[in-house]
Amino acid sequence: ELDSTLKNCLLQSEKAQRTFFFAGNSHTDHHRTLHYKLHKENKVNIFSVTISNCTFLGNNCKNNSQHIIRDWILENIKKKDVVVISNRHNPDASPNSKNGWLEKRSIKAINKFNKLVLSKGGRLVIFGPTPEYDNSIHLCKPLWFRPFSAKYCTKTIEEVNKERRKVFALINNDLDKTIFVYNPVKDICFDGICSMIDKQSKPLYVDRHHLTNYANSEYLFPGFLSFLKKEKLI
Repeated sequence: ELDSTLKNCLLQSEKAQRTFFFAGNSHTDHHRTLHYKLHKENKVNIFSVTISNCTFLGNNCKNNSQHIIRDWILENIKKKDVVVISNRHNPDASPNSKNGWLEKRSIKAINKFNKLVLSKGGRLVIFGPTPEYDNSIHLCKPLWFRPFSAKYCTKTIEEVNKERRKVFALINNDLDKTIFVYNPVKDICFDGICSMIDKQSKPLYVDRHHLTNYANSEYLFPGFLSFLKKEKLI
């Protein structure tokens, strides 16, 4: 049943020369504005599918839905197409937790998947971790009776990198070197500081770790597009 509906997750352009396949959990879904702008402004096809609390190429799913998605991508990918994996990198998970990604087992699955993608003439991109916060976005909006709290609503880039040091170590040491890695931190953080709102006091997050459409449109999309152009993926 899932297999027969996957074609409905495809945005097509008449002049498209390649397709971008976006797969992952809710951290693919919160980039949907980025996906649409990539399709609309660059004449590419977009396949975008997400399953909440179910990591693509992970081991925490209650069914085989992500395996069906993986196989469908491999059946339909063509030369010059790009697969982008975007899962949540839970900073609180233990190294081998089912809720942790990346970890040793998933790295092996990603490297194996990458070989299959390369054999079809495609390329694989990993969407790196975005900052996460302990506070609610609602408590970070400055109001007349409550000023903005830098203590609870911001982090330095150094703090973010320290939280994700195990993830970055796995990426640097175990991920196949033919896999591209996009680091969104430099595009969502400014002057060394990451924040839940921008300088115009507009929310970048809808909760502790999901980004707004505004954040995707104004900050991540330009950065991701520059990355794709630099790596000659678009």
